[in-house]
Amino acid sequence: MILLKSIAAGILIGTGALGYMTFYGINNLLGAFLFSFGLIGVCLESLNLVTGKFGAAYNGEYSVIDLIIIFIGNIIGIWIMFMLRRIDAKPELMYEIGE
Repeated sequence: MILLKSIAAGILIGTGALGYMTFYGINNLLGAFLFSFGLIGVCLESLNLVTGKFGAAYNGEYSVIDLIIIFIGNIIGIWIMFMLRRIDAKPELMYEIGE
């Protein structure tokens, strides 16, 4: 259950990061607004985001193994989002941005 909630948190944060990067330089305020939806989703659904669980681990609620599982789950969720975005991306735009 910890791993699934961690992957879901990674997907939400990845979605927020993609929203921010989409509007970076065009409208930074809109990008920040979209990123906050990822954080709000993590909070409302009580998902496991590693940055929020360090304090709980300090209080003894999570072990080091749990933190490692949460971190791996977050990375998997973010990776899933960026792979989905990569499939959708137009190659000609990627080359223009990279140059």
